Amino acid sequence: QELHTRSQAAYKEYISTRDQSKLQEAIAAATKTAQMLPKNLELQISLANLHYIATDDRSAEKYARHALDINPSSPVALKFLGRVLVQQGRQDEGIILLQQSLVHAPADGEVWYKIGAVLFEAGDLELA
Repeated sequence: QELHTRSQAAYKEYISTRDQSKLQEAIAAATKTAQMLPKNLELQISLANLHYIATDDRSAEKYARHALDINPSSPVALKFLGRVLVQQGRQDEGIILLQQSLVHAPADGEVWYKIGAVLFEAGDLELA
């Protein structure tokens, strides 16, 4: 609990200052917490998000995939991994996961927007 609290505090400080050392502090504390609670879905997604913010897409993907291992039908994990893959230029893989997330959360406007944007950028204006 203390590590999680430290991670949250460091992240809040990063948000207000954009001090990269605070982001790294948040990642370090979140990593230790996730190691102690490896089956905690929320922690894995949080850690994936911290790495995504730090522009470490490889680690963001790793933790998002771990979150999906914990709960393969989690719309949050599906959406997050889909976004990371799209960001990496892996649109085909990313769209599949984004579409899967809609099965579990059909009213998620962010996912509809992301799918439409990817299709638009790919030149599929009709489907977008």
